[in-house]
Amino acid sequence: MISTGGTARALREAGIERVVVVGLVTDHCVKETVIDALRCVKLGLDRGLSGPLLGPSAYFMKSPPEQWTDNRARDEVEDFAQSSSE
Repeated sequence: MISTGGTARALREAGIERVVVVGLVTDHCVKETVIDALRCVKLGLDRGLSGPLLGPSAYFMKSPPEQWTDNRARDEVEDFAQSSSE
């Protein structure tokens, strides 16, 4: 599917040409997880961030740059999503 929505546009403007999602299933939970991860990417781009988003990576990725407990990672994602640009 090719999207023309705001997130897709922001990713293209940031030079991101392709997002690859790998998994064994594409049920509702997987789809929603990918959408939430992309929302975090969009927030990071909007805030002018670069590099790995450690909290979201730890929560959404199988092999993040830093491995955290699920509770800590979830809390970090919530904080990231609710924080303003610093």
